[in-house]
Order: sequence, then structure tokens, then C-alpha cells
Amino acid sequence: LATVFDNAAQFRVQREFSVNNFEFNFLTFSSSFGNGCGSQCGSGACNTCGPNLRYSFLAGLRFLNFNESMLFSADRDDTVWGNSADELHYFSEVQNRMAGFQVGGRTDYFFLPCLSAFATAKGGVYGNDMSMHQSIYNQIGFAHVTNPVSSNLGRPYDIYGSKTGVSFLTEFSVGANWKITNCWSAYAGYQVIAATGVAEVNDQIPTQFYQLQENSQIKSDGVLILHGAFAGLSYNF
Repeated sequence: LATVFDNAAQFRVQREFSVNNFEFNFLTFSSSFGNGCGSQCGSGACNTCGPNLRYSFLAGLRFLNFNESMLFSADRDDTVWGNSADELHYFSEVQNRMAGFQVGGRTDYFFLPCLSAFATAKGGVYGNDMSMHQSIYNQIGFAHVTNPVSSNLGRPYDIYGSKTGVSFLTEFSVGANWKITNCWSAYAGYQVIAATGVAEVNDQIPTQFYQLQENSQIKSDGVLILHGAFAGLSYNF
């Protein structure tokens, strides 16, 4: 490894991640004042006699799948990347499958009959089923352990690991909602999701590559933070 990585002419790092989320929630609605009339679908464009402030509560199930991978490549002689014997690649990927129960709530404030602002908060405890894969390779094949004092002498560096842990996940969002009709609404806002007890790919990088058993043990003390803007349409039955 040192022959290539320590004396490389160039390096390249590639990282990818993906997030998939699924929720199934039960909702309860109430309001601080007003009778909430006009909430059903009708001919009017806006709700003219609903309350200014409305809040709701939810409880349900959530599944969040977080995948992350990294490819660190070194090329000792060439100036053009290709799968040659002068290159060496360290690949690592992790998968977090979080499933559990969550509770939360939402508050809406109506500035106008058609325009409102909202804020939501959710949180829960999740079981996290984690898996990991690491390998070091080039076009010839996998790198092998060459440390003569290692019990893994001669074994290829192509290892897998799995682990089950507990993660805490919270979500906060704020935004605005424009009621197009009594059934259709357009909304936009900003959302932050944070999860603890997550396996991240950078935490799996070993200090001693010949210790295969230790390197296959997943480190899961990472924190995942996702944030960004969102927009969409909703239909109220």
C-alpha cells in the first residue's frame, strides 16, 4: 500500500450518498380558537371563517435508509485515470436502515384566509440495522495482507461487517402554505433532519489495514444532519 499511496503522482476521492424516507402517521387536529368551518372541499377558493391558529399532533412509524460510499484512488505513474496496475483503490461503503416509532406536531398560523405559515417537529427512537463493506484493489485483484506477524497473512482486503444499534432522529421544518382552492394547496419551506448513532463512511477508515477483524467492526457514533429547501402540492380530501 505504501508503495502506491505514499509515492503517487495523483490522488482522487469520490463520495456518494443517498437517503430514502417513508412515513406512516396518524393525525389529530384541533385549534386554539375559532370553529374551523370551511375545511371541507367546496366551491370557494379560500377558507373564510377558519381559525387563525391551528395545531395538530401525529404519531406513527418511519423508515429512513441512509447509504454512503467513498472511493480513494492513487496513481503512481500515469496521468490519466484508468484501471491499470499502477493504480490502487480503497473503497468503503456503509448502509444505515433506521426504523422506529415517532411523535410530533405541527402549528399553522393564518395571516390571510389563503396564506399561512407553519412549523413542524418530529422525533423518535429507531433501531438501526447497519452494514459495511471495504476493499482495496486494482485491475490485478484485491490487495493481500503482507505483515508477517499478522494472523491474517495472505488474506485479501475485502471485508464485510454488520451491526444493530439505536439511533435518535429528529426533524424540524418551517414554511408557508398558499391555499389555491379548498382542496389544493401549494407549500414551500426549509427542513432539518438530524440522527445520532449513525455509521458514516469516514469513521470506518482503519489505522492498521492488516487488522481485518478489527476493521470489520462498524463504528456507529456518527451524527447525520440533512437540511434543505422543499416545495410541493397537497390535496385535502
